[in-house]
Amino acid sequence: YRAFADAKISELRQNKAWHSQLDVHGCAEAIQAGFCTRAEIEAMCAAEFADRVNRVSYSQANTGLILQGMARAGKYDDAICTMKDQWGATIAYGGTTTFEMFHPSTKDVLGPNDPPINGQCGMTSLCHPWGALPCKYLNEEVVGIKPTTPGFRTVDIFPHLGRKLTWVSGTTPTLNGDISASFDVISGKCRVTLPAGVAARVGIPKVEKTIKSISINGVLAWDGKYHAAPGIGEGGEDADFVSFTSVQPGNHEFLVAYEGTTPPPVDGGEVFPV
Repeated sequence: YRAFADAKISELRQNKAWHSQLDVHGCAEAIQAGFCTRAEIEAMCAAEFADRVNRVSYSQANTGLILQGMARAGKYDDAICTMKDQWGATIAYGGTTTFEMFHPSTKDVLGPNDPPINGQCGMTSLCHPWGALPCKYLNEEVVGIKPTTPGFRTVDIFPHLGRKLTWVSGTTPTLNGDISASFDVISGKCRVTLPAGVAARVGIPKVEKTIKSISINGVLAWDGKYHAAPGIGEGGEDADFVSFTSVQPGNHEFLVAYEGTTPPPVDGGEVFPV
């Protein structure tokens, strides 16, 4: 991966408009491996992920892997756009399962449930488990529920709504019970429920606004600094979240006072080379 990244950056310097499906997958994997510098990631994003057509793969399963790379690069709005392009097209066409292959452009020429175009020697997989990767992506990256130790004994809950979403809600089943979370950045009402034996770090998303205060179960826990609240360890903030550590099992209701406005989202156009 390191050798690939070095070669890719050198190539990008020579020709920033060069694209291929191999490159978009290679960049997604290299970024996920965790060794690329910020400058390298930005160069890969500009060359491969900024192109709305290029980041839709030959198969839905592989587009799912590209989503993961975009998330690691912080391109959450682009990932949501690609989900709507790829899987939204399947839904618009009439699909009720996740396919292996379905290019978004075909929805405009096929009737509902017409035989889809396929390039696998006559084989067509219209119920393809690997095509369902957005289910994992939505829970781990959009709702933000990720295990940090085996068996979900500890989890991080850091939602990424980007500029496109104003609320999200979801549940992850575990052997200890359901972990659920919801975040609404308009009303400021957020909720996290943890089963017995599970502790969490929870991030309240700023979505490019200012968080003035946060109450947890009716107790002020944040107003620019952390105030002790039952079932919560510590609090802090960075550019994207106000976060709380050692959140204990139980139901935690957050009331967030936001100030400011999230900028509007911008999707790139679809540009085909021919």
